[in-house]
Amino acid sequence: MTNYRIERAKDPQDLARQACETVAAQIDLALDQRDRCQIALSGGSTPASAYSLLGQERLPWDRVDVVLGDERWVAADDASSNAGMLRRTLLAPGPGASAAFHPVPTVELDSPEASAQAFADQLSQLCSGAPPVFDVMLLGLGDDGHTASLFPGTEAPAVLDRWTTIGRGKGLDRITMTAPVLSAARQVIFLVFADWASLNDTIMGGRSRAGCRVTPDGLVLEGELVETGGGFVSCRSPRLQPPLDLSPYSALQLDVEGEGRTLKIALGCRDGAMGLTELIPGGLRWVVDVATKPSGLTPVVVPFADLRPTVRAKPVGLPLRFDPSGITRIQVLHSKFGDAGDLNPGFRAGSIRVLIRSIRALP
Repeated sequence: MTNYRIERAKDPQDLARQACETVAAQIDLALDQRDRCQIALSGGSTPASAYSLLGQERLPWDRVDVVLGDERWVAADDASSNAGMLRRTLLAPGPGASAAFHPVPTVELDSPEASAQAFADQLSQLCSGAPPVFDVMLLGLGDDGHTASLFPGTEAPAVLDRWTTIGRGKGLDRITMTAPVLSAARQVIFLVFADWASLNDTIMGGRSRAGCRVTPDGLVLEGELVETGGGFVSCRSPRLQPPLDLSPYSALQLDVEGEGRTLKIALGCRDGAMGLTELIPGGLRWVVDVATKPSGLTPVVVPFADLRPTVRAKPVGLPLRFDPSGITRIQVLHSKFGDAGDLNPGFRAGSIRVLIRSIRALP
């Protein structure tokens, strides 16, 4: 029987500390039983702080093999390379630098297919078992439900007859371990932090690339917007549980530096219809379009009375009522479609950088 345990962290720093301690303990345990320890780590921003802490742990790192669970098919010096992130954190000068790192073969080979095969050969040589068995498998969980580069709605999650495959998501080819390898590890750890995250048109087959990050100045949505194939990028809050009760208020105000773009503000909420709209494919959102100034700060007021129910940028003709006592999500988008489903005249493709300095409720 497989046993699961959930550990809660109070903030990102506590999450990093707990992850570091858990992985370090598993490495110690593995090396008590075997000559070498094999660990597979995830990429992304969430585990980076944990890796920096882990790299300072006084462990027998010269007996540890480090592998990535997945990697973008980019050069090692590309800003999006997971290998580059590991070299700046776990493998930076310090005890962890003594570990044996086995990067995923990428653009030094002719194609993603060749890289996937070379990665599979590497795993079979490094680990015993079929599928190869790691001592520790550290995974993340994307806002769209993907882990490693197994994206929902693509072919990769269904690949069960080999150890690696090509994952295609968010506009990039990726080399990834398959589900049989991920689940064969002696210890599987999911590292998940609920925070604002990007949600772009790649979920619809588009090619826009934008990230969402919290900075000292506010929430930044930044990247490249491609009109064909979807035409939207966004920052989306985690699901608010319990829902946010704004019934004493009548509106939201967002202070935004929006580059003169017309943005879309979308709220998720309980619908007053026994939750039936949660069953609508694509999810129902209450939206309104807002214009911003070409430069400087725009105070954007969103009266709750102006919000319209939509599904996938199309108005919904159901007799629904917005419930400010049960707000479950907040999302800020720049989309080629407006809140009425027609084209957004304030849409602009290309580079985008939107700064949301604050969000507050108004009486």
